Formats: sequence, C-alpha cells, structure tokens
Amino acid sequence: MELYYSTKTKLDIFNIEYYAYNIGSYHYNWHNQVELLIVLKGNLELTSGGKSYAMYEDDIIIINPGEGHTTFAISKECVAFVVHFDLDLFKAICKLKNNIYLNFVPSDDNRYSAEAIAIRQCAANLMELIAVDDKNKDLQVVLNLLSAISPLFNLETFVLENNFKAFRGKTENPIKKMSKYIDKNYMNNISLEELGRIGGYNTNYVSQLFKKHSGVSFYEYLTRIRLREAIIDLRETNLSIADVAYKNGFADVKSFNYYFKSHFSKSPSSYKNSLSAEHKEIDRVFKRTYLDSNSKLIKQKILEYNKDINKDSINSQYYCNNIKQKLNALQAFADNIKNELINLENL
Repeated sequence: MELYYSTKTKLDIFNIEYYAYNIGSYHYNWHNQVELLIVLKGNLELTSGGKSYAMYEDDIIIINPGEGHTTFAISKECVAFVVHFDLDLFKAICKLKNNIYLNFVPSDDNRYSAEAIAIRQCAANLMELIAVDDKNKDLQVVLNLLSAISPLFNLETFVLENNFKAFRGKTENPIKKMSKYIDKNYMNNISLEELGRIGGYNTNYVSQLFKKHSGVSFYEYLTRIRLREAIIDLRETNLSIADVAYKNGFADVKSFNYYFKSHFSKSPSSYKNSLSAEHKEIDRVFKRTYLDSNSKLIKQKILEYNKDINKDSINSQYYCNNIKQKLNALQAFADNIKNELINLENL
C-alpha cells in the first residue's frame, strides 16, 4: 500500500494530505496550504522564499502559504515525508490573528527540540493510520495534526470558536481564468491591462486580486511560472541557457540569471551542471509513485519517532516533559473539538 492519504471531507479547512516520496531535482511550486516536510533518509537542499537550507535525516521545515519552494537531492537516496494542511483550521478553532506565520526551519537547536519530537511522533502516527480502516480516520488525522502543530503557536489555553459553518463549501477563485491565461501565454509579454480584459476587472483590482488569492503580486506570479517551465527545459533538454531564457519569456540571459539566483541561490548553469542520472530517473516518476507504507524505511522511522518521545536519557526526559505539558494543555481542547467534529455532517 502506498504511503499517500488525503482526507475526504467537503469542509475546506480539513483538507489534509500527506505522503512519502523520493526527492530528485527541482520541481518549483507554491500553494495556499502550509507544507510540513521531514527528511526520512539522506540529505537535500531546500530553497524557500529565496533562502537555501541544507537538510539532513530527521530535519524538519515548515513552508508557509504562498512561498515558492523546491528541493534537490544531495545524496543518492533521499526520501521525504510531507503534510499539507490549511491554516484556516487553526483560525476556525482558536482565537488567532489573521496573519499567521509558522517559523520552523532546520537548525541544530530545532532538530531535538520538544516541538520537533512532537512533530515527528505525529508523522509516525499518520504513517500508521494509512493501514487503518475506520469511519473516524479523517478525525484521527486532524487531531494528530492539531496535537503537533498547536504548540508552535505558544498557546497556553485553547478556545473553541465553533464557527465551522463559515468555512463550508468552496468558493470560486476569481483569478482562475487569468491564471490559466498566464499558464498558456507566459512566454509572451503579458500586462495587467491585458489580464484585466481577460478577467473583466480594472488594472488596479487585478493587482489586488493576485496578491489576495495567490499571496504574491502578478509580476512575481508570472516570474514563478516562467522559472518553473525553465527548470523543466534545463533538466529535460539540451537547449543553451540563452535559448531557455528566451523560450520562457525572459528578456535576456542577464534577467534570467538574476531571477534564477534570487529564487534558488544558484545560477541556471550551476543547476544544470549538478543534475545526475539519478536525479533524472527519479524525476521521471516524480509524485506518480509513493513509498510503500510497509517498506523497511517507513517501519524503521515509525519505531524511531515513537521511541524518541519515550527515551530514558536525562536530555530526552526534559524534552518529553516539555512535550507532555504542552500536549496535556491540548487534551481538553482536543476532546471538545472531537465532539464538535463528530456532529458535522460533512466530515
């Protein structure tokens, strides 16, 4: 059985997806959900928001909504576990401010912190849930995620807002039509005025819509699309750097180099030269196949991550006590939320 699961609720805020897969070369992307990534094996380079991080086995990073990011395997075998979830989940159940930013990046201090141990145990629980056949499976996924992520908000108490109905249903994305137009015409010159005609909005409003619904400006969105497609050409063709630049809408090689470096901290030629046969083989089946949930690696990580929270060493006891204090504060909150969720028809 593949280690891939997605909750089946119609309530947007409970859309949680998680999986384990092999890392290859760059696949530039961004989305409206939070991404939690744990390195299960090997080491990789992750670039997010223009910053590069060296990540090793068991390292964790949280990528906030709208942040452009990509990964690159440094070791021959590199495996990651990823969870996508919606920040509105926490807005709906806790008294949190609208502008939420989760700051958790790889570091020596973070690797064995109480929060990191709790997050890895959550990952182990989610891996084990793959094999569970239960009508409350989605609920268990939600509660496991709440237990691991809520302590990052440094909340001492939790207040059930009970306003789930406000998050029911899906709303039409007003930039969808314009985004599709950009996806098809990114190699050409595209102006805000042109998009305004496509979407039926004035120029100023188009700019506001892009910022609100994609998290970035129109010009940043267009640049990301061009970079995403340029990466594919660098990986899969023998085109020169200049040809890749012009083909994907960049005015010249200098402009292409500038934007590539500002987003990925390396030049296009440096990236192309770092590609190996192993990268290309993994990229060929990228996210079309996932790790087996019964594989030796997954079983090993489940044991390790559950053991970390029960270790008897003095240092580990400190971490565990810290975790238990935070998770105990969540218990009454979790019981309340569980009762409310069970009553929701769409969960």
